[in-house]
Amino acid sequence: HHPHVLINVQGAELPLTAMEGKRIAAFCGIGNPRGFRHTLETLGCDLAAWREFADHHNYSGDEVESLGQWADEADWMLCTRKDLVKLRMAAIKNTPLWALNVELRFLEGQQRLEKTLDEIVAT
Repeated sequence: HHPHVLINVQGAELPLTAMEGKRIAAFCGIGNPRGFRHTLETLGCDLAAWREFADHHNYSGDEVESLGQWADEADWMLCTRKDLVKLRMAAIKNTPLWALNVELRFLEGQQRLEKTLDEIVAT
């Protein structure tokens, strides 16, 4: 898994470098929140605030309002793509909401996999 771009609910994309100089309030409701935080730290985010929710969390209206107050001094809010799909919001309060889009990269074996898939499709 490799961080690729930032995406918002409208499908707009920004390069990861767009986070430079921004105060980020990040949150997630995934199984490994430490992994998400570690990824953000490796990208050099100015992580001004951090909040974790349980895996598969469904955000209530009160929680969204609380996130808006919590991130009041942040330039952007950042979450996982999984969280963005659940929230379906371009901003929380007045703070833009972006998700980190992650892509899968093969370390080895990609050609072998593609060949096998081509063979399956051809039959």
